[in-house]
Amino acid sequence: MKICIISTFLGQKTSGAEISSFRLAEELSKKHDVFVITSKIKTKLSFKSYSLKAAAKFPDKLLMYGLGLTDFIMAGEISGIIKKEKSDIIHVQDFSILPAAVSAAKKAGVPVVMTVRDYRFMCNLTSCFGKIAMPFSCSGKQYAQCLKESFEKVYGIKCIWPLFYPWLRGRSGRMRKKFRELDGYICVSDFVRKKVMGSGIPGERAKTILVIRPKWDYAPPRAKEETRFFCGGLLTKTKGFQLAIEAFSAAAKKNGNIKLVIAGNGSYKKHLQDIARETGAGEKIEFLGGISGDRMKEEYIKSDAVIVPSLWDEPLSRIIFESFTAGRPVIAANTGGSGELVKDGQTGWLVSHKSPDEMAEKILSVSLSREKTAEMGEAASFLIKQASNPENIIAEHISFYKKISGS
Repeated sequence: MKICIISTFLGQKTSGAEISSFRLAEELSKKHDVFVITSKIKTKLSFKSYSLKAAAKFPDKLLMYGLGLTDFIMAGEISGIIKKEKSDIIHVQDFSILPAAVSAAKKAGVPVVMTVRDYRFMCNLTSCFGKIAMPFSCSGKQYAQCLKESFEKVYGIKCIWPLFYPWLRGRSGRMRKKFRELDGYICVSDFVRKKVMGSGIPGERAKTILVIRPKWDYAPPRAKEETRFFCGGLLTKTKGFQLAIEAFSAAAKKNGNIKLVIAGNGSYKKHLQDIARETGAGEKIEFLGGISGDRMKEEYIKSDAVIVPSLWDEPLSRIIFESFTAGRPVIAANTGGSGELVKDGQTGWLVSHKSPDEMAEKILSVSLSREKTAEMGEAASFLIKQASNPENIIAEHISFYKKISGS
C-alpha cells in the first residue's frame, strides 16, 4: 500500500499537530511505502517528500487561512503528484490544506482520510475556536459577530472586519463541505470522535487513534531543593495559563519553595506576565518564550509535574503525551479529552477549569509528597507506553486505511 501524507507545514513548525504528523510519517515509512506532500520543505526530511512549487509563492499566513485561488492551484499540483506516485490512500493532517487535498484526491479517484485534531470543521474563527461549546452551524449574523470579536480580541482592530467577512465566511463553508467529502476520519480522542459524529458523520467512518508518543525514555526525577512545575504551549486566553499562574501564586504563599516555568509565545503573553507580577509571585515564575523540541524535553525532565490548564475543550493535548513519556504526572483542567489519559490520582490530577483553589491544592500536594508524585510519574510512563506504542498505532492506521480503501 502506497500512502500519501499531506500536511501544510510538516517539518517546518513545532506545534503539536506538526510534531505528531512528522512522527506518523517517520514511523509509517519504516515498513511501508510513504511519501509526503507539504507546502515548503525547509530542512531535509528522512522520508520521500514533495514541496508544492505554487505554495512557495504564498506567505505562511495565507496558506494557513486559505483562499479559493490557493486551493485551486495547489489541488492541481497535488493531483499530479498522487497520480505520478499511484497512491492507494491519502491522509490529510490539517484543515489549512484540507480543501486542496480533498479536491485533488477526488479528481485522482483516491480514497482520502483525515486526522481530526480539533473542531475547525465547525468554524474557522478564533473567537469560536476557543469557546467551551460550539455550534455546528450558525447564521450569517452570528458569524459576523464572532468575526468582529476575533479582530478586536486577537488583533486589536475594530473597523475593518467587514472587509474580511465574504472571504472567511465563504472559506468556512467550503471547509465544512470538503470535510464531509472525506472517506474516513481518524480522531485524536474519543471526545473528538463524538464531536465528529455529532456533526452527522456515520460512526463507522470515524475511528479514534492516538497520536504517537515522543521517542524519549522515562527519566527519573532529579534531586533538587525546589519543586518545579512546567507549562507549555501557545499563550492564548483559552489555553488557561492565567489559571495556572493564579493557582501557583496561591500555592506559593503557603510554600515558597516552588517554581513555575512557562514556555511559548502568543497574543496573551504580556497579559500573563502582568498577572504574574500582580500576584506577587513573579520572581517564582519564569517565561522562556519559544523553545526548541530538545529544550522542551529538558524542561519536562527538570520538572516534578506538568500543568495543562486549558479552559476550552482540549481535544487531547500532545503536552500530556510528552509529559507522560518523560515520566511526569499532569495536573490538568478537566475539559475535553484530557481525562482519557489523565487518570485522577493515578497518572495525574483532574481539576475544575473554574477553580484556581482546586489546582493550587494539587500543586501543594505535589510539593509536599514528591515520592508519591514520582510514583505517579512512573505510572504515567507505563500507561503512555502501552496506549501510544508506535507499532500498535501504525497497525491501527494501516487497518483503517485498508478498511476505507477496500483493499
